[in-house]
Amino acid sequence: MRDGIYEFIEGYLSDMFASVTGDIFNSTLTESAIGLSETSDRRFVIILGLAGQYKGRIILETSSNTSDILLQRMNFGEPVLTLQEQNLFLGELGNMVGGKFITALNNSFRGLELRLTPPIVFSGENLSVITPEIESIVRYFSTDCGIVRIDIGIEGVKPWLNLENF
Repeated sequence: MRDGIYEFIEGYLSDMFASVTGDIFNSTLTESAIGLSETSDRRFVIILGLAGQYKGRIILETSSNTSDILLQRMNFGEPVLTLQEQNLFLGELGNMVGGKFITALNNSFRGLELRLTPPIVFSGENLSVITPEIESIVRYFSTDCGIVRIDIGIEGVKPWLNLENF
């Protein structure tokens, strides 16, 4: 019997994000019990929608200090100065993370046929992004660049739902 979708996400999330951070940022990754500080620091939030048999979203969140380091590494050591360029790079980061995730999910659960929507990037102080009535898995990852929050939720899929029909 196959594991449920949330069990899959739990088991795959660290490996998927570690793969992206290792490949792109040359950074090691550990799951962190420490979240992002609740200060008024500027934050960047990337939201990718999931569409197909199920609907959901992936949210990536980080502080501006962490995103500055990540973006500089994505840009071969050069700082990314304008907000427009930062948003473009962060959108691409979202596509890389989301693409790896959705490919693994579709390969493991045939018939889901999930697709990603284009990324949306928000920035501001004291941001709080939630999706009411969608249960999600939230994890914090510590890299040598800083802390990144990943929140994955799928509408109508509870952590105990088994997708053995796929």
